[in-house]
Amino acid sequence: MTPEQFIRAGRLAFVNAVITVPLFLLSIILGTQGDYGAQALQTILMVATTLLFVYILLALKEFINSRHGFHDTDTLIHIQVWTSIVLTVFSMLGLLVQSLREAEGMLSLFLIVGLGIVQAVFGYRLLRLPAGLHGRLKPFCYLTIATGVCFAVVVMIPIGLITSTVADVMLGMILIRGGKEPLCTGCEG
Repeated sequence: MTPEQFIRAGRLAFVNAVITVPLFLLSIILGTQGDYGAQALQTILMVATTLLFVYILLALKEFINSRHGFHDTDTLIHIQVWTSIVLTVFSMLGLLVQSLREAEGMLSLFLIVGLGIVQAVFGYRLLRLPAGLHGRLKPFCYLTIATGVCFAVVVMIPIGLITSTVADVMLGMILIRGGKEPLCTGCEG
């Protein structure tokens, strides 16, 4: 990725931070309505937020790979990406096909718990990154771990949305700052 793409991904992380809680609340409201318009809007929001999450996460992967030669979290990032995509697809199917709604709900719950566990492990493993990222690495990792734990516990998802929002802000700062720095592998930040 180019420096400009890292900066764009950082800005999108800020956008994600701003829209996470309102979109979650809107999704709950839309879920209580049974009309096709609400279902269509909910589907569009799911796809858009999933694409945003995937882009930002893959940008982070590229950043730590190319700028710091760090590959310890690659598999965990791919698992998060694919789990999010599968979760979105099954959620869309649950919205569109009434007979799948109950099965989709159970599968979604299972995937959310799994995604939370993977996210917590990802945050923990990312602590191994030798660069400090200008003092932002540890706060980002701890917030990611907390978010993962909250999602894995399910009843703590509302708290996880808040920690996720703050983590997105930290990630945005990391990617924007990284995009503005000169290219160098293994530089301490």
